[in-house]
Amino acid sequence: ERDFAQKPFSSPSSESPVSMLRRLVYYGQLGRIGMSPLTISVPMLGALVADEHLPVHGWFALALVGLSAHLFGFGLNALIDLPLDRSVPGLQNQPLITEKLRYSEALIFTLLQIPFAIGIYIVVANDSRAGFAILCLSIILSIVYNLWSKRGRIPPLIAEIALAGSVSLLCFSGVLIRDNESALKGGVFAMTLGAVLLLLNSVPSGLKDIKTDAAFGVRSFVLAFNAQIDDRDRLIIPLKLWIYCGVLQVSIWIGFLWLAAIFRPGIFLSILILLLSLYGALHLRMLLTVRSFDALRGSKPLLSGYYNYAALLLFVFNRLPFLLQTVSVLLVCLLLLIPIQLGLHLWRQRYQFIDVSSTYTGKR
Repeated sequence: ERDFAQKPFSSPSSESPVSMLRRLVYYGQLGRIGMSPLTISVPMLGALVADEHLPVHGWFALALVGLSAHLFGFGLNALIDLPLDRSVPGLQNQPLITEKLRYSEALIFTLLQIPFAIGIYIVVANDSRAGFAILCLSIILSIVYNLWSKRGRIPPLIAEIALAGSVSLLCFSGVLIRDNESALKGGVFAMTLGAVLLLLNSVPSGLKDIKTDAAFGVRSFVLAFNAQIDDRDRLIIPLKLWIYCGVLQVSIWIGFLWLAAIFRPGIFLSILILLLSLYGALHLRMLLTVRSFDALRGSKPLLSGYYNYAALLLFVFNRLPFLLQTVSVLLVCLLLLIPIQLGLHLWRQRYQFIDVSSTYTGKR
């Protein structure tokens, strides 16, 4: 069977259901649909912070706004980074590289997410001009990040702040969906979420890709901060990167304390929030401590961000529908099982030194 890239353009009605389904899968791969649940939840969390009692279709609409923002951001990233991605061995199955999707098709699909997200928001937002403006600014910051995060004259830190600001404002657009009076607590929540993403994307995500970025001359944030990987795959983390992480981590804790004063989550939830935030900080410290690149890749580099996100989620746990509360409980249990598993492994080794990456990957 001939591939889509080898076929002339045809109307959707002329394609078989199997071909249309396959095309949807390619679009999903382009927008990294597997990573979308977190982005989908962002504007919904904003509405929960504002204690909005939306109908079911309102929550569904906010989920679609988050999904469109996700597909736009990752689709644009794939389009801009296509020349670089063609040289990366691990990305050779991407639909743009294999030409299962034409560049023009991917571009149209990506750009359509902007009017789609804005249109849905306008319908559900009850003429919230402030929320509309915030959503548009979020989209603009997403474009700034994708255009200049790895190239251009904008400092990498500014690009990273643009991405964090984009997600933070996406959350804040959910807060302002009804022009309510929750701007202060919504702003604190959104800024804390932005700080979590800024730390996650600039350091753990950057360290995860440092070898590829260095090999292909990409100017990432961690490379701009003089983090290095030598010929023997050993990581060299400069002191100023430690200081940067420390400042951001303290900022996140300040945000958590402020949110605790606002939401008063109760003793049990407060203990879970404290545990999750501590585990996030300890996991980040471990990433900065390991010297083997293989060990870093094997230790789930993005885990610290998931810990902090779960801690944020618990602040609005009592406002979640029962089904989402169940999902949140499962997420927290899975995250807490990881340090328990590590502790058991350490106990079995009689508290001798162990390779952390072997615990996560199952290797000895």
